[in-house]
Order: sequence, then structure tokens, then C-alpha cells
Amino acid sequence: MEEDRLKAILQDFSPVMAPDDTFMSRLEEKLRSVELVKQQLEQQRRRNRLAIVLAALAGFVCGIVSALCYPRLLAAITDAVTAGTAAARFITTYGSEVALSILCMAAATVTYTVYDITLLLSRRAVQFSAK
Repeated sequence: MEEDRLKAILQDFSPVMAPDDTFMSRLEEKLRSVELVKQQLEQQRRRNRLAIVLAALAGFVCGIVSALCYPRLLAAITDAVTAGTAAARFITTYGSEVALSILCMAAATVTYTVYDITLLLSRRAVQFSAK
């Protein structure tokens, strides 16, 4: 009985099929869209790699400069706080940690800034080339 009802329902079913050329044109359009997205993703990956390499290079250079400037910065901090206050004693006791913290924050700031600027410039270059 159920089979008969299903056969009756399916006998009346005649889906409308789009012509082959319409299907193919839509398919080709969607494939072009997918290819465009792939190209954009690859360009974004290249920009990210460039930004990471430049940021790493900036961090390396900042590390070298920090290592070279450390003795002078430590001496400047020590000279600036030779007064007999509690803060001066703290700085005198922990001066090297304070100097290293300052250098690390400066290096991190420069590294992040270089990364951000590189991404910004590469996006602008892509926008200008697309026009």
C-alpha cells in the first residue's frame, strides 16, 4: 500500500531542469570566484610572511642595539636615582631588571610597529595595483 502511494507521488514528479549551457555558465562563474578567492588568500599569505620577516628582523636589530645600549642605560638609571629615597634604593637594587624591562618593551613595540606598518603598506600597494 505504501509502495503504491510512493509510486503515485513519484509518477507526477517531473523536476524542471535548467538548460546545460545555463548550468555550465553558472558553474564556470563559481569556479572563477573560487579561483579569485584562492589568489587573494595567497596574496594575503605573502604579505603576512613579509610582515613577519620584517618584524623579526626589526626585533633582531633592536635586540642587538639593546645589548649595546644596556650598560649606558643602566648607568643612566643608576645616576638618576642616587638620592637616598626608597625609590632610589629600589632602583639601585633592581636597576638591571628595570633597564632590561625598558629595553624589552621598546624592542617589542618596535617589532609590532614594523609588522603593522608592513601589513598596512602591502594592503595599500595591492589596492593601488588593483585600480
